[in-house]
Amino acid sequence: MRRTLRLTLGLLGAVCMAALGSCTSMQEVKIGVAGPLSGEQATLGQDVLNGVNLAVEEWNAKGGIRGRRISVTAVDDENDPTKAKEMAYYLARKRPLVVIGHVDSGCSLQAAKTYQDNGVVMISPTSTSPKLTESGQDHVFRVCGRDDFQGRAAALWFVKQYPDRSVGVVSDNSDYGRGLADEFVRNYEFLSARKVLFRVELQRGDPKLEPALSRCLEERPDLLFFGGLANQGGALLKALRERGSSAVFMAGDGCFGKPFLDAAGPEVATGSLVTFYPDLSNIPGTRTETFLNGYRARYKSEPGPFGIFGYKAAHVALSAISQAGVPLNDRTIIDALHRLTFETVFGLMRFSDKGDPTETPVAIWVVEEGTFKEIGI
Repeated sequence: MRRTLRLTLGLLGAVCMAALGSCTSMQEVKIGVAGPLSGEQATLGQDVLNGVNLAVEEWNAKGGIRGRRISVTAVDDENDPTKAKEMAYYLARKRPLVVIGHVDSGCSLQAAKTYQDNGVVMISPTSTSPKLTESGQDHVFRVCGRDDFQGRAAALWFVKQYPDRSVGVVSDNSDYGRGLADEFVRNYEFLSARKVLFRVELQRGDPKLEPALSRCLEERPDLLFFGGLANQGGALLKALRERGSSAVFMAGDGCFGKPFLDAAGPEVATGSLVTFYPDLSNIPGTRTETFLNGYRARYKSEPGPFGIFGYKAAHVALSAISQAGVPLNDRTIIDALHRLTFETVFGLMRFSDKGDPTETPVAIWVVEEGTFKEIGI
């Protein structure tokens, strides 16, 4: 009888070990966060990390997952694809169940195969390059939209609001900037049956803007689309206005937020257009106010525009882990991500077979009085 009891208890222990799968410490559920925590884009990365930490604190306050406390390991990829790959190896050796990251598309593209090869699920909060989920890697997900949707929304706005106007395109040379510009040009030329006047590519982060400035001033487009990040986009707009250009300026989500206003100056930025996600705060079923109130109470400051995506990604990851099957590992988490409908801060969300959200609305915002205001979807 005693031997049978010991055998039964031993089998139960083995089942428990299997259920925890790769959660090898038996004491905690590990997740990773990867993004820029230093350098020019550090504010963006810190916002995402703050959002993740806020979500984790909420889960831990309710008992964690299966009685296990959730821990976070954060790494700095410096917004550099080469560094991102290095940090992906570092995180993979820590054996997290999920990594929230990376932030920049180029970094995510470099890191994705490392997570795939090491059995770590990756959920990017903000990487928008279509290539990320077109690669056939089943460990890769994202909770944001894609540049093909963003590029089409920008092109459609230009065609509807400014018919028969000339358009120039400037981008940086990153996967994000170049990819977004590609999608804009493809959609604009199809919808308008007109060619863009020119395309100019800048080195990301390079303060030398002359190639783009010279072309803009020579060709004098009515409209200018920029694919890139806030600091460079704001600097380009400021330099154009100083040289007399009055072209309507539009950019993608990389220019949404205070860094763009700071780089251009609030007055210069007035009238600029940016594609970003719609304001969902007044839509039933969304919980943006819950996030905003929690963030303000926790950090004593206003969140940046991408903090909410870190929060969203973390809640999705933790929900999938909590409802994954046995044993708890990358395969059962992937199954849960595809199987479940998630209650997120933006409302209900499901993943497509490729790992993209099935619905990703895009809105047009304009800068007025030093802030961004939504003007259309």
